[in-house]
Amino acid sequence: MKRGLWLWLVMVLMFFSALLACGGGTSSLLNSISSINVTAASPSIGVGDTDQFTATGKIVGNTGDITKQVTWTSSNPSVATIDSSGLATGVAVGTCTIKATLAGVSGSMTLTVSSSSSSSNQFAQSDLQGTWNWMNFTAGPDVTAGTVAGWERGNITIDGSGKITFNSYTNNLGGTGGPTNTMVLTLNPSIGVITQTSNGQSNDFHGQLASNKNIFVAVVTVGNGNDREIAIAIKQNGTTFSSADISSVNFVDHEINSGSNDVWWYEAGSINSSQQVSVSSCSESSGTCTPPGTNFTTLSITSTGIVSSSSDGTPFQGVMTPDKKNIFITNGDGINHPTKLIVLQVTGQTFALSDLAGTWYGYMIASSPTSPVWAYSTWSFDNTGDLTNQSFVSNDVSQSPGSGPATASVTVSMNSAGTITPASGSSVMNGAMSYNKDMIIITDTISSGQASLDIFLK
Repeated sequence: MKRGLWLWLVMVLMFFSALLACGGGTSSLLNSISSINVTAASPSIGVGDTDQFTATGKIVGNTGDITKQVTWTSSNPSVATIDSSGLATGVAVGTCTIKATLAGVSGSMTLTVSSSSSSSNQFAQSDLQGTWNWMNFTAGPDVTAGTVAGWERGNITIDGSGKITFNSYTNNLGGTGGPTNTMVLTLNPSIGVITQTSNGQSNDFHGQLASNKNIFVAVVTVGNGNDREIAIAIKQNGTTFSSADISSVNFVDHEINSGSNDVWWYEAGSINSSQQVSVSSCSESSGTCTPPGTNFTTLSITSTGIVSSSSDGTPFQGVMTPDKKNIFITNGDGINHPTKLIVLQVTGQTFALSDLAGTWYGYMIASSPTSPVWAYSTWSFDNTGDLTNQSFVSNDVSQSPGSGPATASVTVSMNSAGTITPASGSSVMNGAMSYNKDMIIITDTISSGQASLDIFLK
């Protein structure tokens, strides 16, 4: 979406909200809504649990969040109720339809309530408590365009209430001050969804804690509303790292640039016993590329899992996950070198197609100098590689995999090395399952032609 159109849409929605406040429900603007898409943090909850629903409306070809403007109803309040803000509560076992209505236009999805209650929750707010290595990658305009930083990173502490304290902070512009506003994270104990407030106000922040509770991923809208971020935080859980953890291993890595050079890379290579890195194959969104070669850089790692590169002149820094099988990296100053996000995955595990079975939570960032895109979604895989979309929310609804929840399906293939490719459709998608089979990383080109990187947590 072009910046001018997005600003126009914001003005339309502000005017739209004002009309509602003044009782202007019969205006032609209200009648211009052509469709409403309803999504939820999860398609199923337990008795006594809550689930936040979101309504996205299409107005004159553009889309916006109208969650607070619609009227929410439940087809069976004895199964689940829903309040005016779109927050549903499970009452009894069963299914019901949650509907959002505005100006005669409706959208809906099915909510399933199971017998499990908060007493059997997989997560707790205390799972966020502790010290985390954190990074944000911004898929917005170039740094020279006067926007926010291409990446931010540092070390944070989250207390029992979810309040964030920055222990260290830097960005690609050399900034070290860090945010000064009070940020608090709240975890939904039934499904691990994370929301954020800043100075008491809700942010456009959508996150998920992994089942191993050592990593969370979120997509965020920042700055003037035209910059999209993906945030990754990796917990310091007491694991001690050494050079042996980055020695004598093979890997694949996925990379995405920010700014005007919005491309992705997919590489395969190895790290030798001296921590020297070689890349043997390389492809990018525009086709194949030339690998950087043999022993082109040397890595080092601290005891807390911070990875650096001896020969990379740009501000390279990585964080290894506690299982020692993945490294998340931010790199580039945004001026002499594009800012980028890199995810390196250690290979060597043996996989079967059945390893895909289960529920996966996806977080996508697509780079663009004018119209970056984020999305978060829920997918259900079966043992044969068939997956069905359960929910999908994006700042650009044109990227939705279907007209509504659980309407889109696709079949993928995965070989014994964990490489994932579509059985049909995109020929440029590159996917890889993590060594411990609880994360998938994908680089792809979305329908608008933008390079994208997806992180899926099981």
